[in-house]
Amino acid sequence: MTLRGWKLEVHERDCSQCRICGSKHGLTVHHKVPKARGGGSNLENCVCWCKWCHCAFHNKWGLTTSDDLGNPVGSYHSHGNKKKERKRGKRRRR
Repeated sequence: MTLRGWKLEVHERDCSQCRICGSKHGLTVHHKVPKARGGGSNLENCVCWCKWCHCAFHNKWGLTTSDDLGNPVGSYHSHGNKKKERKRGKRRRR
């Protein structure tokens, strides 16, 4: 199956709407198990999310395994929170 073919199947299965918020605009395909961690590009591993939910998930959780609705699964770490913690700990010099 072509790249375009499996993405269309994911959109059709999910009724061309985001599985998290229900939006029908700005849709992307999210890999529940990231490709960088061995996840495949197939119907079982992919869900349709809008670009806003997709970005919000990855900004908060990084490359983390998720369920269909954006909940992290298994062990995970946040890339964004470390930066915030470092900024809070620094004091301005006067």
